[in-house]
Amino acid sequence: MTTHDKDAGNVKRTRKAVVPDHLQPLATALGTLAMAWGGLEQTIAAIMVTMLRLPSLKGAIVAGNIELIPQIRIIRHIAVVLKLNKNLYDNLKSDLSLVENHLCKERNRMFHDLWISDGSNGKMNRVTLKPDLDRTDPTNWKFKRDKKQMSELEVSDLTLQVNDAHVRLQSVLRDVEQHLAQSTSPDK
Repeated sequence: MTTHDKDAGNVKRTRKAVVPDHLQPLATALGTLAMAWGGLEQTIAAIMVTMLRLPSLKGAIVAGNIELIPQIRIIRHIAVVLKLNKNLYDNLKSDLSLVENHLCKERNRMFHDLWISDGSNGKMNRVTLKPDLDRTDPTNWKFKRDKKQMSELEVSDLTLQVNDAHVRLQSVLRDVEQHLAQSTSPDK
């Protein structure tokens, strides 16, 4: 366990990590996914800001106030206005669709679902609880439970997919920058 010492005036406090040893690999995998996701989000924001031709401060303000999915939708629309070549547009569209339709959903499940130990086998279950209306009695709500056994390997697989999309989108960003530098469009 990690120990952090804090000196608060004359009082020295010690805080220990609360992750049990058997969960360290899963916790590490989730932390690595969080870091990879942050890089992916920054690259998507950079694509949007670049396409909109915003200076860095204005771009940071705009990107910091728009959630990821709306950023993706803005990028798709601006890409049409900028008349990107077909190959660049198709690569951008494909990667953004993967992020929006698969990676976002899986990442959200990893971070927002309930994690429950499977008992003695050391496995963990990722549990999604969704309120569901009882069709026979519209005043009665029940929870729909989706349980999936997970390990750090499944989390790491998602991290690899996020990293791959990130690398491809960084390449798209460079291509967009090059397109804008060569563009004679009045939107430049």
